[in-house]
Amino acid sequence: MFEDINNSGDGGIYAELLQNRAFQAVEAETEGALLPWVAVGGTTISVINSTAPVSSALPNSLRIAVPANSTDAGIAVDLKSTYQASFYAKSTSKISDLLISLRGLDGTILGSGIPTPDNTSTSAPGTLSADWTQYSVSITPILAPSNINNSMAITFSSPEGGEVFIALASLFPPTWKNRPNGLRIDLMETLASMNPSFFRWPGGNNIEGNTVDTRWKWHETIGPLVSRPGRMGTWGYANTDGLGMMEYLDLCEDLGVEQIMAVYGGYSLGLVPQTATTVFGGVNVLPEDLSFVWQAALDQIQFAIGDPKTNKWAALRAEYGHPAPYNVSIIEIGNEDNYSPATYAAYRWNYIVGNLTAVFPDLSSDGRPGSTAGLVPVPSSIDQHFYTSPEVFYADESRYDLVDRSLINFQIFVGEYASLLQAGTEYRYLQPELSGAIGEAAFMVGLERNSDLIFAASYAPLRTTTNVPPPDMFSVNRGDIILPVLPVRSEPLYYVASKDSKTGDLYIKAVNTAADPITFNVAFDPTVHVIGTTGLATLLSSTNTSVANTLADPDALVPVMSSFIPSSAFNYTIPGNAVLVLAITA
Repeated sequence: MFEDINNSGDGGIYAELLQNRAFQAVEAETEGALLPWVAVGGTTISVINSTAPVSSALPNSLRIAVPANSTDAGIAVDLKSTYQASFYAKSTSKISDLLISLRGLDGTILGSGIPTPDNTSTSAPGTLSADWTQYSVSITPILAPSNINNSMAITFSSPEGGEVFIALASLFPPTWKNRPNGLRIDLMETLASMNPSFFRWPGGNNIEGNTVDTRWKWHETIGPLVSRPGRMGTWGYANTDGLGMMEYLDLCEDLGVEQIMAVYGGYSLGLVPQTATTVFGGVNVLPEDLSFVWQAALDQIQFAIGDPKTNKWAALRAEYGHPAPYNVSIIEIGNEDNYSPATYAAYRWNYIVGNLTAVFPDLSSDGRPGSTAGLVPVPSSIDQHFYTSPEVFYADESRYDLVDRSLINFQIFVGEYASLLQAGTEYRYLQPELSGAIGEAAFMVGLERNSDLIFAASYAPLRTTTNVPPPDMFSVNRGDIILPVLPVRSEPLYYVASKDSKTGDLYIKAVNTAADPITFNVAFDPTVHVIGTTGLATLLSSTNTSVANTLADPDALVPVMSSFIPSSAFNYTIPGNAVLVLAITA
């Protein structure tokens, strides 16, 4: 599951390097609106909305008051890397020597370039027009920075003084798959290496918003960046929506994964974010007002999979460069609607899904209702979320073993799960520790064993830079046939076995939640399974269950790989506090 939380979108996989690039979701004429912009060269700066804006979507701009005979005037913005720079600007006076430079912390110029105006302007390179114009330049650094504390500066000369206005400044490094307005290469390569099968977007609480008005509005996240207003996200910081709907669709297409696309379901959180006493007040769209929710959902789906010849939103998708429909087959209605189950069952689900099914009968519908009672049509799948302690995850390893398959007519999507320090609280790990990873891994064993019922599961948030790797270990070692094991379980050892029907490779996943080692027996019927001569063990273990990967020490806990010689019957010892995957090549 992905949503923009903990700056996982803006400041995360979205490759934009400038923070507060367009002064979105900030209050003009306040100091906070400037962060992290600073003035250089004797100028003063402020964020205003009193000049004619660059677009109706972006009413705020940066005003630079320039004294006469100024040189080296402009702004600087903190960043970590460099490459393609652009900004919109206009000026009340003559400006020359316009330059964008990339600077080290001590002011050393690492690289620079003279920005040129777009083809709608008659102004010469290095000068500014009286009208809003976009300027851009490609910068190749000539000096290597000594650390990551670098900045971008826009500088110019102004013999007359006056005012300069800046809007939508941007700096992009090379991006994954070389897409314009694209994604970070390092994080996306890491994501791709996890061998994901699906991607749920755009959330999560962030689609619901704290109010109906601050919900994720898909149509405000497409098209030119200058037309995207952005919003205050659910998690306490501004979302530029540069990572918008089409970027999500392209991301999934480039990964080759199935998409679970969420649409707003008529419920917003009334949420106070990032507190230990989070309050879900809840705001429901009334039945008589629900038509705009349904229409927005319909239009969003049309943009993704509609026919450009018959639908205006699909035609717009084609205009943006993707005439073929994207591969979207599962639609999630809302997010955590179990916080308002009465309205979900009474009118929201039935109205939205009933109408969508009439237009798109082949789409699967997913929801998180708390109960399926009263839901018509019955969901194709229900989304269940688990945030609890490692100890509760141990106990929950068997929860789906007990489900009577004859009594349900839907599948289950475990859309979010993660360990907490204490069950029933919001006390989260400051960093993902081994103790939490062991609890999650034990729970994952039960999910995989019940994959006839559970079609997908997702750690949430999708990934942090410091995450310990059981989801990765399980994802890249995956069979499609679950094998019976005896005994079914033997606490504190949790395990599951599977087979790849195409290759014949065998996988054993085991989790030891105790501190002491455990030796277990592995036996395969050689008349049924081909046992090769090559085995690979991947082990995550430590005597210290509080160990965590951090930015300062990202490799404090990493899986260790070793080879072993398999046979149709052998013993294997798993250390204490461990997650183990045995892969046997056929």
